[in-house]
Amino acid sequence: MDSQLKNIDRLKDTILPFLLAVGFNGKVMSIGKGLIKLIGEDIHYNHVDDYFNFSHPNSFNDCIKITNENKLIRTNIKNKTTVLKGNAHIYNKERIILFLFVPIFTDQDTLSTSGLTLSDFPENSVMAEYLFLIESKRSGIEEANKIIANFQKQNKDLQKSYSEVENISRLPSENP
Repeated sequence: MDSQLKNIDRLKDTILPFLLAVGFNGKVMSIGKGLIKLIGEDIHYNHVDDYFNFSHPNSFNDCIKITNENKLIRTNIKNKTTVLKGNAHIYNKERIILFLFVPIFTDQDTLSTSGLTLSDFPENSVMAEYLFLIESKRSGIEEANKIIANFQKQNKDLQKSYSEVENISRLPSENP
């Protein structure tokens, strides 16, 4: 497994930036640069429970008890709102769990407040594409709102001008 862990370490900075390798003792063995950026510090050799709140399964210890080799995981980083979803790959012989996470964001603002940018995601990341589409739609909506506001202003100006023309066009006897 040592050679596999070395291969994983090479991949974590390119295509697996949200990887987390944890021993069955709970100690972090490897962490991707995206997770380090989210957490704000390198957590190698620290206990996973010090940094993550597992919600599915309910705890890190429950992850170890998973009998199949692949399990869906949901957790969040302590003291942050960032939700991580992904898979846990259990290697019982080696006593290692590999978590392959994807942080979940609903828009560009929550992404930027997390400290991440779209460039922190691999090029083929579904989350990056989703955020790009959301941002594109939001930009379109903002542009449409500007056009609507401009039309409303022009309409108001037109109504004001119409009232002025109506007043001016009255006969002197009708015009006070």
